[in-house]
Amino acid sequence: MAKDKKDWADSPDFRSYAEHVIRDVVPQMKDSAVFLTIAPDGGIADVKQAVEIGFCILLDKPLIVVAPPGRHVAERLLRVADHVITADISTDEGREQIAVAIKAVMNQ
Repeated sequence: MAKDKKDWADSPDFRSYAEHVIRDVVPQMKDSAVFLTIAPDGGIADVKQAVEIGFCILLDKPLIVVAPPGRHVAERLLRVADHVITADISTDEGREQIAVAIKAVMNQ
């Protein structure tokens, strides 16, 4: 008889993370006017970031994606983003670009 496969969703660590997201993260996202994320840099995505972007979409929140200069933004992420800003967040000019985009989204 073959062993039954364990479902990863039954893992205590996953259940704890899922409960944290539902209890803490989702209410904060519901209360926010916009969601801002830095474009992933390729490779295996950050699970936290992927979950937050997913909930942003499900909650119908405006999504602002900040892409550091030269960073590729996935085509499907471009499709769901309300604004994509190429900006260097380590500079005053880049931070100003982000502030302007947030204000634009808030005024829509």
